[in-house]
Amino acid sequence: MVANKNLLRWVGASFVLVNLVMLVVWGWGTLFLLGLGFGGVVCAAGWWADEIDFTNEFPLLVSLIAVLTVFGRYFYFVFTNPDDLIGGLSRFVSAIIFMIVIEVVAHSLVAAQNAAADADERDKRIERAASRWGYIVLVAGVWVLIGQLVSRVVFEQAMLSSYLLANLLFLIFVIAELANIVARLLYYRLGLRRG
Repeated sequence: MVANKNLLRWVGASFVLVNLVMLVVWGWGTLFLLGLGFGGVVCAAGWWADEIDFTNEFPLLVSLIAVLTVFGRYFYFVFTNPDDLIGGLSRFVSAIIFMIVIEVVAHSLVAAQNAAADADERDKRIERAASRWGYIVLVAGVWVLIGQLVSRVVFEQAMLSSYLLANLLFLIFVIAELANIVARLLYYRLGLRRG
């Protein structure tokens, strides 16, 4: 399904207005922030591009906004409250469940449009090229974390708690996935040669 710029502007602006009204009426919440972000991106896409292919780019846009919103909130809580293990665990479980629901809804919407399930050669090449960027970020992050741990042992500085260490490692995985998503979006927009 390909949407033209007028449809994107209308849908994006409507989504922003509806979520803004819900945010004012019901208060602050991740779902409304996610809706505001998604509506803003769709509306901006209507000004930036002539058309967007929802079969490829829509799930990536939803994933990008969802990861930034849901896990951004989770990591903010974890690193501002390093002693609240129970609160962190409950927020982790709710973030995972929330991400699963968002991904299922996004992919169901694409599948409902009778999109072709098989990826063509271009999609496979884009996925491979974007995976390289995610892998580079993952390896660099893990090596930086290992270097930080070794330097703390060598110079006898205070060690991180296991809880914070696990969350730092999880943060590296999330950043690598974000790099993968952004690279795929750029490759779809710019092409493999320019990306």
